[in-house]
Amino acid sequence: MSQTIVLSQNLGGGQHGEGVAAGAITPGHCVMQDVNGKLVVQTGAGTGAPAWVAKEDALQGRTIDTAYAVNDPVFYHKCRAGDELNLLIAAGAIAVVLTDHLTYAADGTVKKATGGDALIFKPMEAKDNSGGGAAVRIKARKV
Repeated sequence: MSQTIVLSQNLGGGQHGEGVAAGAITPGHCVMQDVNGKLVVQTGAGTGAPAWVAKEDALQGRTIDTAYAVNDPVFYHKCRAGDELNLLIAAGAIAVVLTDHLTYAADGTVKKATGGDALIFKPMEAKDNSGGGAAVRIKARKV
């Protein structure tokens, strides 16, 4: 299993960003700014919001499994097409196959895109978390 969130970047790929956590954020969560400019997990399910993904804080010796707490500085990746990431797929999410697309769930994770959902990521592996009680990692490419 990969121990980093940004697996690879396209030439001229995404950019590094830093912010302050307004709540708990796990590396691999999709994030956004709240009304106060702090970072929270992405709540815009199925929307075409910019793809920002929380990264691990390796500078503090933290791993992809170490969550940020309220008021912690948060490192995040501003994704561009072709960037490959280690994301979190929602607990109990519908099974994903390689021909699917992923979109935002309302809790910072991603889910299989259906209907009119924005197509944000393309899975790089199949994943069935339909019976899972917790989010699990999935490798995906920004479209």
